[in-house]
Amino acid sequence: MYKNILLPLDGSKRAEAIVAHVENMAMHYNAKVCLLRVDDPPLMLGYDEVIDEPSYRKQREQHKKELEMYLASIREKLEEKGIQTRVLIAAGPVVKTILNIAKEEKIDLIAMASHGIDLSYQRLFGSVAIGLLENTTLPLLLLRNT
Repeated sequence: MYKNILLPLDGSKRAEAIVAHVENMAMHYNAKVCLLRVDDPPLMLGYDEVIDEPSYRKQREQHKKELEMYLASIREKLEEKGIQTRVLIAAGPVVKTILNIAKEEKIDLIAMASHGIDLSYQRLFGSVAIGLLENTTLPLLLLRNT
């Protein structure tokens, strides 16, 4: 049924709560998992703004290495269970980027934990989850994480 599962993660323990569920589904359906981290886009400066560019580039490189190490640690755990896993880091608006990656990677299911904290509709699931619910026809597995 599901052959390609997209698992967007933001680096938080709350987001990782869905990993065990994805692991079980991937093993059951013999599915591949695509781990995705949507990062902030590169800095856009105004015409009169000045920054220490070498320092900024060094910070961005360090940040990228940290993201890669984070995703590699999750990938390793999944691959130990025999789950074929791909890692992607993309930059841009979160919902749009997730949907673009889902299309490019021929994803069958998007699975993520929501960060909703109260009973209003948007806060129940979180703005990213709501954005996905409103903009895709793909199946979504949402774990409400409190």
